[in-house]
Amino acid sequence: MRTGIVRIIGGATLSVLMASYMPLYAYADSYDISEGSITVSRDETAQTVTQEGNSAVQDKEDSDPVITSNAQEVNGVTLTIEASAGQEAEVTIQNLNINDSSDGDTPAILTTGEGDVKINLDGVNVVKSGDNCAGLQKENEGNLIITDNNATGSLEATGGFRGAGIGGGRYGTGTDITIEGGTVTATGGDYGAGIGGGYLDPEQVSL
Repeated sequence: MRTGIVRIIGGATLSVLMASYMPLYAYADSYDISEGSITVSRDETAQTVTQEGNSAVQDKEDSDPVITSNAQEVNGVTLTIEASAGQEAEVTIQNLNINDSSDGDTPAILTTGEGDVKINLDGVNVVKSGDNCAGLQKENEGNLIITDNNATGSLEATGGFRGAGIGGGRYGTGTDITIEGGTVTATGGDYGAGIGGGYLDPEQVSL
């Protein structure tokens, strides 16, 4: 059973509240992004985690990493999630707070590759990006799915100047974005959509 409420706030802010009744989810290892930017990569062989400046986390296999800042605001870092063609990268963000609003052209979260990306929400997550970037910047060619397996998570994503809250940076489109659960608030910067494109129109956004 799933219930949903969709609410538009202002010109470029979109709020989505969805409650899902789903089983508890088993987490794998947790990684603190305050120690350096993190890249999660999924290919046909495995999913791995690499953290800048952390020799213990280099191409470490992890099928469901939990990325956190332990509710502390961190700056100048990016969570990159990439998936190769035909693959789905899956990441949980838990009490993640990234503020890159003063770092030009720096996205807080970036998705790349030809595959799909799934982001599970747990706790309170707040991400803000620099100019020309979306708060959660979707550049992967496949689907971006935002969900909440425990029905307790939220995401507040704010884009920089010309960037969407969730979707495209400057000149980027916000295609194939699906929100399946969680409380999601997306606020675009000037000329950016809440959920969708930066300077361009949104395409295929599902709530």
